[in-house]
Amino acid sequence: MNTTINKIANGRGGLEDQTIDDQLATLNNCIEYLLKEEGKFKDVSECVFYGYIDNKDIMKYRKDTHIFRHSSTETLKEKSKWSKEKKQFYIRLGIIIVTAIHNDMYWF
Repeated sequence: MNTTINKIANGRGGLEDQTIDDQLATLNNCIEYLLKEEGKFKDVSECVFYGYIDNKDIMKYRKDTHIFRHSSTETLKEKSKWSKEKKQFYIRLGIIIVTAIHNDMYWF
């Protein structure tokens, strides 16, 4: 999984070497990398998350963190509304999502 994160991070290193905002962008991009195929997102079985997270939740996560992938005036304003605590929560949640999807896809 670290190899995937490093590849997607475009030279910014692993998550531990990135700013909080960059971590959110990288996790968003990782989900896209793992799930997007031929322009469409694959569904993730709810059993991967033991019924706690479903496709709707994953897409909400991506929608919420999409602003961290861009640097327009509008997205910079939106980013500034996020508290450090909210960002840290979303980073932890993103790591859980990416890890579970990655393990489900590549475990065997």
